[in-house]
Amino acid sequence: MRMTQIEIAKKTGLAQSFISSILRGVRRASPKAAARLEEATGVHRLFWMYPGEYREDGSPAISKPHPTTPTPRTARDGE
Repeated sequence: MRMTQIEIAKKTGLAQSFISSILRGVRRASPKAAARLEEATGVHRLFWMYPGEYREDGSPAISKPHPTTPTPRTARDGE
């Protein structure tokens, strides 16, 4: 089901301009706002918190690890 930004704003109590800025990649939702957006839209909270990095179902949109994921060390790292 497709929803307009105004409909999402009404269901979540968040400003339409805030939702627009998330969808444009200008801002990220806080965990609390992302939970409200997920509940209202059914779109996974990671999509709202990390725009462009996660798909609507919460799966990674990119193949590189998330910035907080440690990178595996290789034998050459210690040289």
